[in-house]
Amino acid sequence: MKRFLKPVCLALLLALVLFALAACGEKGPLQGTYKSASPLQAVLKFSGKDKVEVLSAFGTGKGTYRIEGGTIQLKYRLLERDVTMDGTCEKLSDSAYHLYLNDADFYPEGFSDFPQVKNATETAPAASASPFTRADFFRYVVNLDGNAEITGYTGNEAAVLIPDAINGHKVVAIQNGALRNNRVIGRLVLPEGCESVGDSAFENCVNLREVSLPESLTYVGEYAFAGTTALKELALPDGAYTVRYGAFAKSGLVSVSISKGAQHRMISQGNYESGWFVGCYSLRTVVYEDGCTQVMLGDFRGDVVDNGVVRIDSVTIPASVTEIYHTSESATIYTGLFNCTVKKVVVDDCSYAQRFFNDAAKNSYFTNRRDFSTPDWADTYRPYDGEIALRGK
Repeated sequence: MKRFLKPVCLALLLALVLFALAACGEKGPLQGTYKSASPLQAVLKFSGKDKVEVLSAFGTGKGTYRIEGGTIQLKYRLLERDVTMDGTCEKLSDSAYHLYLNDADFYPEGFSDFPQVKNATETAPAASASPFTRADFFRYVVNLDGNAEITGYTGNEAAVLIPDAINGHKVVAIQNGALRNNRVIGRLVLPEGCESVGDSAFENCVNLREVSLPESLTYVGEYAFAGTTALKELALPDGAYTVRYGAFAKSGLVSVSISKGAQHRMISQGNYESGWFVGCYSLRTVVYEDGCTQVMLGDFRGDVVDNGVVRIDSVTIPASVTEIYHTSESATIYTGLFNCTVKKVVVDDCSYAQRFFNDAAKNSYFTNRRDFSTPDWADTYRPYDGEIALRGK
């Protein structure tokens, strides 16, 4: 009996050793090096069953990762601190994944089997079961109210009509940087019910040429549509909403229609944030619609970085306007309207705007004669010297 048990025990021991060795060498779903396309150029190196090494501008960290369904979580030690990164994980092939972590896309080093991207000038097919872009093309999170907030777009359609609901969750927001640097989208329609467009949500979408914003909108973030150089016309919706600094900065806009609902963020009593269209050097026509009560001249200034000049042909201001501001903060003159010229303002007879631009004592800073390419702070108080025309005449 003893002679029989001895080889059996040896066999079991050998099996356990082999199993342990196999477990130690077991590979996880992610292997090799993944690189991001973000300016920071972070690198993820995966090995073993769950090991990860994170190389970033802040240093190198080592830890573990875990994949569950379509999500991924990294836990590692960096600069003597424990760091956790959460994101999404999409399988592209048997050995390749698309990772989305910290507002950055990661792909395997050398991976080239990407779907073919359609030309940005194409439009969606005329005949379709639904006018909306497929819901599974959007990454999203569900907020505490059970509503969806878009965090990314994985499709290659040029016409993007965001659905009003995804998997039963009402779409209420486009998060910060959600579609930033997308070079495919040519047409964008946000659904009624969407309330917020986050900071840099569509920044540098260079082929975006048509935007439709809903009446339900309440917030447009900083640089939300900045750098959309193909966008030529814009009509802001009528709903009551706040527009932040640089929302349409350095876009290709030629004409803008501003509705009564568009509001500036109040910094303090009587002081407002401006600069919606800073650096829009193609801008020629600005129309404030009837019902607007406030005009912020600093919205159209040139960029202080490049000293460019915005040359507007005409600005139309209705009788409903009762406030015209020169700067975003009254105590900070350099945030006013420099690097801009306006040939003509179109106003209603006997209106506040007419009195404003005819008043030589006003610091209008809204001139046709001078380019403020090199601002002269001592020459600030001067009347408007362009043409003043009456509407309908």
